[in-house]
Amino acid sequence: MNIIDKAVDILKDEPIATQAGNFSLLVFAAGFGGCLPPYISAYHTKAVMSGALLLLSRGYGLTYFSLNDHTAYTREAYERFCSLGDAFPHSLGFNTSSQRINQWYETYEPTVVASMNLNELEELIIQLYRECFYLFAETVFCESLDKELILELYEKAGGEKKSFDEFFIFASKATFVSLAVRQNEFLISSAPASAKQYIFADYFSVPEIEAIDDMVVKAISAKGGESAIKQEIIKKKKIAVENKKENNRYRLQLDAPLQVLFDFVQLCMLMRDSRKDPLQKLITLIVTTARCIFINVGLPIDDVVYAYQADFFSGHVLAPNYIDELKRRKEGVAILFSPAEIAFEYGNIESLTKVASDRLEKNHNGDIAGTTAYRGLVRGLVSIINTSQDFSKFQAGDILVTSMTRPEFLPLMKMASAVVTDEGGVTCHAAIVARELKIPCVIGTKNATRLLTTGEEIEVDANEGIIRRFSMRT
Repeated sequence: MNIIDKAVDILKDEPIATQAGNFSLLVFAAGFGGCLPPYISAYHTKAVMSGALLLLSRGYGLTYFSLNDHTAYTREAYERFCSLGDAFPHSLGFNTSSQRINQWYETYEPTVVASMNLNELEELIIQLYRECFYLFAETVFCESLDKELILELYEKAGGEKKSFDEFFIFASKATFVSLAVRQNEFLISSAPASAKQYIFADYFSVPEIEAIDDMVVKAISAKGGESAIKQEIIKKKKIAVENKKENNRYRLQLDAPLQVLFDFVQLCMLMRDSRKDPLQKLITLIVTTARCIFINVGLPIDDVVYAYQADFFSGHVLAPNYIDELKRRKEGVAILFSPAEIAFEYGNIESLTKVASDRLEKNHNGDIAGTTAYRGLVRGLVSIINTSQDFSKFQAGDILVTSMTRPEFLPLMKMASAVVTDEGGVTCHAAIVARELKIPCVIGTKNATRLLTTGEEIEVDANEGIIRRFSMRT
């Protein structure tokens, strides 16, 4: 049985969610480790990942996974939150992980890592990956909280459906200073390049330390200069303070069970946003350490993104034929993650992707539905953007359609008339930023990037969470 057959066998009866973007085996695949035993078992005893398929080829990645799996994590976490409150283990674990990662990031700056011997580097990268697995295990529950699930929990908590829209508006309103604001504040600080390097990390890699000073200058300029950034920070902090006051007033009107749900939604949003900071620091440390290992063993440093976490745990990275394995992965690799096995297959990833799409995605010729992140009605032209290489194709006023947004998408979101994503619940980056920018946004459509086409005219009805299709640009 080939890897697609195995994935279909596991996922055939499941509602499928997808993510796509600039992903590497070195970085992005680490998230799946946190969804498997023994790491996920530390926080979830009922929910377990049935399986996930990851397709990677030359910097672009696409993954399929069960939406029910992710929702199960959220349900179980909510049950524990209701019973444990301040002793909620996910929060306690996340706080401990964040403190440890911050300490490591200060300790293992690039010059320190470069001075370590091979044994020390191997020990460090294993430690970093394990922390990454636990970070995802602690926080995966906050990823799939959407309006539909909140409504279900709201009614179970005794809420009246006629009052739900008001509850949802307040519960999904950010009362914290977002990652984008925090990182902008750090960007214009006097901190050295080694401290700011993580700001530029993504799910593919991180720029080398020598490039950071120049990237900081360019980033500040692209945002309008220090003065404009400072003004934006003041504005966003003021909004967060006002949102908190409004939310506190509204929360006091709720019965106790609804207050608990309200607090859970707010926690999910805060944790999803806060996770990005330690995660980017971990990515920076992992990539920096892996580069030094490759230098020590005489491997091409540019090929480090094709290394897999198990290569370091098993010592396979030291094998004489390891470079041949890297060459195979450069051409493309498909990976199936499941509790039973982690299986690899090599070959024509474009062909495997088409087969996976045909067999895992439902045919769909009508309207596309998702969850409203910010209300509004916009008609315009689609621009599908999944990787940073596509950014230059985006035109002001286009409707941004993407698998999921990340901090580097912010300039495009400011130019967009509306945003549509495959992935995401109320805690995702797109939802939080859309509410800040006040632009119509529909999230969690599951497959808009593969059903729509760049240049196609659509209507984004973010009041109803519907995307209506019209015609192609000529």
